[in-house]
Order: sequence, then structure tokens, then C-alpha cells
Amino acid sequence: MKKIILGVILSVFVGTNAFAASVDTFGIGPRATALGGAVSASSGDVYSIYYNPAALSQLKGGQLSMAIQMADPNLEFSGYTVTGGKTLSGTTLPDMGPTSIKDASDNLYVPFLGYAQPITSNLAFGVAAYVPFGLDVEWDKNPAVNPGAYNWFHSYYVRETVTPTLSYKVNDKFSVGVGVPLGKSKSGAEKILNYPVAPSQANALFTGLDTYTPDNAATAYTRVYDYYLNTLSQPEAVATAAATQGAASYTGLALTHAVNGSRLELELEDSFNYSANLGFLYTPTDQVSLGLTYRGRAEADFSGDVTINGVKVTTADMSYDHPEQVQVGVMIKPVSNVSVEMDVVWTKWSINSTQVTEFSSPLLGILPSETLERDWSDTNQIRLGVEWTVNDLLTLRSGYFYDPSPVPDDTFDIMWPDADRKTYSIGAGFNFGQWTLDTSVQFAYAETKRIIGGESDNINDPYNAPGLTGYTVETSAGGYLMGYGMSLTYNF
Repeated sequence: MKKIILGVILSVFVGTNAFAASVDTFGIGPRATALGGAVSASSGDVYSIYYNPAALSQLKGGQLSMAIQMADPNLEFSGYTVTGGKTLSGTTLPDMGPTSIKDASDNLYVPFLGYAQPITSNLAFGVAAYVPFGLDVEWDKNPAVNPGAYNWFHSYYVRETVTPTLSYKVNDKFSVGVGVPLGKSKSGAEKILNYPVAPSQANALFTGLDTYTPDNAATAYTRVYDYYLNTLSQPEAVATAAATQGAASYTGLALTHAVNGSRLELELEDSFNYSANLGFLYTPTDQVSLGLTYRGRAEADFSGDVTINGVKVTTADMSYDHPEQVQVGVMIKPVSNVSVEMDVVWTKWSINSTQVTEFSSPLLGILPSETLERDWSDTNQIRLGVEWTVNDLLTLRSGYFYDPSPVPDDTFDIMWPDADRKTYSIGAGFNFGQWTLDTSVQFAYAETKRIIGGESDNINDPYNAPGLTGYTVETSAGGYLMGYGMSLTYNF
């Protein structure tokens, strides 16, 4: 039993990325979202707290803004097939699939609240609450409909922050800014436990134990141990299982009927973490500006409960950090009412090469910890945005960005149906004097379907339960996201 649990899954989206392992934001605020997130060199508004705190010093007056982002993910695995399984004695097991699996996720909503105010002609202050990283995805939990439920059928991950920020205009051309995101992170996952094989002669040993409790697990273990060792006089069965897949393999046989089909759930939380945002804005002419933003790494230490069918069986701890980013952009105004910006965003996904979950007491009595290989690659996003101020009332926007997947094929799993993505967006801003209404519409899709041909242990191992071996998963993953945003800003 190499993989009972994957720990905590970073998979797809809470108001941000709906089909990617990179849980980076698609946009904070509808103006930035409509511009493809290419705003690090733009003139400041309250959303500069995230994109470039130096630009906050460009404000002419105070701002109070409220925003909501909504996303409708549509994700799918095609041809999901589990093949090649055998028992330890060599008996061939039936395949699962091929099956098409569509997500069952609800529409996702993420709010934003921000306030900014010039203090002097050169100094500005702001504070904002937003979600810089997040995900929430759900699939059918019935393995007969979705064999991927043995991997995970639901996971969520979110970091919520409140970020006080100061921005200082050194002179008419150069500004700097710094913010300190103070955050809280939550993560969790659910799966169906898969222990389908038990010696047919031993079925009667599990009578009355088809619902998991810690006592039932211990009873099942004792009964099967006695059965092999004494009734069948097969002490070699224990030794063979231990030598083939470790002691966990034999113990898993003891738990087969007790936990097969049970729901395993993790609920973990890091109650406090922090990072730093640092920004620079340089405007050599009225037609050109340059922006540079550093968003720092946040160390996160998660802890919480592990339950089976709602019964707490142990607690877990996991360290999994939020990555650092560098965003650099250039904005050009070919004419006075049109701006064009291009940004590049580098994200250091490689900070978490492995994912280690420690259990306070061994999970199911046999697993003290779990280590998963991640081996994600650092990525460079290309972002483009165009803004046209039509008149004093109306501003039109459009954007695009390309986001390559950081996840290699050999660490892919069902809760990360990740692929290289292209995202297109449009939006409009309406100026009503002291009030501004901004809107955005976004369409993101997988450039090509992600093809997995059995090389990922992360997706294979849940099928190779104790007593089984050889199962591999072949599938293709893709999908799209529709996103909508709106903000209302009061200028004073």
C-alpha cells in the first residue's frame, strides 16, 4: 500500500484557475482581468496593491472598491481506463473503463475589498482583502460512474490575505511600493478508499466489519493474521506480502472489507502566514512606463483532521509553501486614449519538489507519513492587454495570456487535470463621476488535451491497493472556464 493518501491536493481553482495545478490567479479585479493581468506598468488604482504597489502613488484621490469574480469550470477526462491489474499470486484482474468523467463543481465566487488613499502628494496608503492563490474542484464520488474517485473526487485549496501597503513617489518618473500580505490558508481533499481484493476463503472473517472504525480495523487485522498464520499454516504468506510491498501490503488485506468503499477526508489549515509585495514603477515619458513587481514566497504549515466516513482516525501536518513570483511589464500609449501593455510573470513552482504529509498516529495503523513527488517546473506567463478610453463615460478593454503547465506527466493526477492554457478576455468600464463600474468576461481553455499513458505513479497507485499490482491509468484531460467579474468603486 504505497499510496493510501495523497496528502493535500493543489488542483484547480477557487475563483482563479479551474483546470490547472498552478493555482495562480486569473485576475484580481475586473479591470485587470479584462486586460489579461497585464497591468504592472499601468497607472494606479486600488488593485495595484496586488499587481504593483508602486503604482498606488499615482492615485489622485481616495478609492473604495468592492468586486466579485465568478467562474464556471467545465472539465473532463476522456477515455479514463485502468488496466493491467494482478493479484500478488498473478491472477489477472478486470479493467476499469474507458470512462468519460465531467466535473461536478459548482460555480465559484471570490470577493475583493480594497481601500486606498493619498496621505501626502508623494505618499499613499492602501489595504485590500483578496485571494492570490486558490482552487476548488469536485467530481462524482461514485466509483461506478467515476473510477477516478479512488484518486480524489473533491479537493480545495485557498490562501486568503489582507494586505496593508505603502507607496512612495520618489519623483515624477519613479515610484516604489511595499505591501505585506497577511494570510490564512486552507486545504482539503476527499477520496474513496480502494481495497477490492480479499482471499475468498477469508470473507467470513470480516462479518460485521463492513463499516470502518478504529476498533474494526484492529479486529480485522487480528482475524486475518490468525487465519493466515494458524488456520492455513501459511506464515510465508505474511512474509511474502511484506517482502513484495512492505508490511503495509499485508495489513491492507486485513482492512479490505472494513474500509473498502469508505470515504477518506482531510481538512487542513494554516492559521497564519505572511509574505511581501515589492513594486517599482518608472515612467520616462508620458507615452511609456515600466513596471516590476516581486511577490514573495509564503511558508505555510498545515495541520488538521483525517476522517473515514466522518470518524476521526488521526491528525496530519504538512508544509507546502506558496510560490514567489516576479512580474515585469511595459506599457505604451501610441495615442493619448489607447494603451498597450505586455507583461511576463515568472512563478517558482519548483519550491515544492515533494509533498510530505506526517500523521500523528499511523493512518489505518500502518502509514506514519506520505511523500509524493511533485517536480513542478518554473513557468513564464505571457500577458497582453489593450485599453481604449472611448470618452469620459466608457472605456473598453481586451486581454490575452498564455500559461504553460508546470506539472510533468509523471506526477500528474486526477485532481490536477492540468494543461497549457490560453485565456482571452474583454471588459468595459463605466465612469459615473464619483462612481466607477468595471466588468469583465473571460474564456480560458486547454490548448491541447493532456495525454497520460500510464507514467504517473500519483494517479496509478491508488488502484494498486494491498494485494494488487500492475494497474496503470491512461486518459486525456482538458476543459474550459468561463469567468465573469464586476466591481463598483467609489472615488473621493
